[in-house]
Amino acid sequence: MKEPYGYHSANTVTPARGQALIRDGAKRAMAKLGSLQPYRLAAPIALEVGFKLTIDAERAAFVPGLARSDAHNVKGTFKDMTEITKAAAGAHEPRRSMTKYGKSPWVDQFPKSRLPSFPRYRGASTIDAVIIGGGLTGAATAYAFAAAGVKLVLLEAGQIGRGSSGSSSGWLADTPGVSFADLERVVGLRGARQAWRGWRPRGARLRGAPAPARCEVFARDASGSGGAVTPDQVARLSRDQRARRAAARGGRC
Repeated sequence: MKEPYGYHSANTVTPARGQALIRDGAKRAMAKLGSLQPYRLAAPIALEVGFKLTIDAERAAFVPGLARSDAHNVKGTFKDMTEITKAAAGAHEPRRSMTKYGKSPWVDQFPKSRLPSFPRYRGASTIDAVIIGGGLTGAATAYAFAAAGVKLVLLEAGQIGRGSSGSSSGWLADTPGVSFADLERVVGLRGARQAWRGWRPRGARLRGAPAPARCEVFARDASGSGGAVTPDQVARLSRDQRARRAAARGGRC
């Protein structure tokens, strides 16, 4: 039908010729149906899979029984095809650290007996502030307000910390989540400088701070880096670097 030349090219027959070859091959195969025997793999089965991208090999290495053999390949030995199918489907999970799509390691591993419960809000109240959303941002803001003596109510439709925050990576970055140039356009040069100067030490204090009552913090220090792949990303990164260098001339960023 076709002969591959590379990842993106092949020598192939015309569609009409391909259809004729398939029909002829299927006809000859059906004529031999009574004499054919199922192909059986001898056990144990040594499986090796190669990938074009190294990131795909990294993901495949999370399948129980498989391990990286080099940058682009994974391999493992299984007793039969059933075991391979179950491993690929995630039926067995000997590695407790392995993440699964749609499930949070923080939420799933926290004891249900220790989940706090709060009464449903009813009626009217006279308060200083209302915070909508009990995720990381809402809960941290409520804690800061309460520590300052502000009377407030925090409203959450579900459970505290078990929405987007509970399903996130838990990463406290060294820099804000927006570029310096974008931040400068919104809050001005002075505000952008202050945000970038204070972000890293405040994150370090948060990671090392004593946990408030009924909260737990799992943290370790790590450095981050940014990168660009497409020409548009390279251009945006270059613009942001120029903006940060220009801002640093008038004060440390």
